[in-house]
Amino acid sequence: MSSLLPTNRPSIGLQRQVRRGLMNITVETGLATARIQSEVEIQAARQSGIARVGARAQEELALLVNHERHIAEAVPDAEAGLLYLRDITQMAMAHALMDAGRKLGGF
Repeated sequence: MSSLLPTNRPSIGLQRQVRRGLMNITVETGLATARIQSEVEIQAARQSGIARVGARAQEELALLVNHERHIAEAVPDAEAGLLYLRDITQMAMAHALMDAGRKLGGF
């Protein structure tokens, strides 16, 4: 008699559909998370590269200015020319820094 009573369980086909749907959601969620984590790593590497290039430019500029001061002390008449060369060099360095930022930043 109990076999004639309806059961509250979903059919085997529906159970399979639900299981497949849940598995697809799990896989899609994992893939989406992996894509996001990958993008985070890429952006962090770009930021790190840009920061390294900027830090290196600062160091090079400090060395340039220090070198210029030593030469100007040794040859005071060359100071005006040295300032001009420093300005040109700084502009070229800034241009190179911007180019590096564009390349590393993916713009």
